Amino acid sequence: MIRRWVEILLCCSTALIPTAGRAQQAASKTVVLKAARLFDGKSNAAVTPGIVVVTDGKIVAAGANASAPDGAEVIDLGDATLLPGFIDAHTHETR
Repeated sequence: MIRRWVEILLCCSTALIPTAGRAQQAASKTVVLKAARLFDGKSNAAVTPGIVVVTDGKIVAAGANASAPDGAEVIDLGDATLLPGFIDAHTHETR
């Protein structure tokens, strides 16, 4: 039993080493999502336009007044509605 846990820990640790550098490189850029509307869940209405700024994999700004920093990749989603911070918490496990 102990041998099995050691094997699992070794597999997990060696699997994480190569991806650590790639994750850090990929997370160092800023992406701006633009859409027609944004619903933040704080008010009862959607704001127009919807802008979400993501830096290092985290939402740093959201709303109609959020601005795109210099050098950010801007993705225009057209007539979509953004729902920043909402996650899919409903899953079905399969075997």
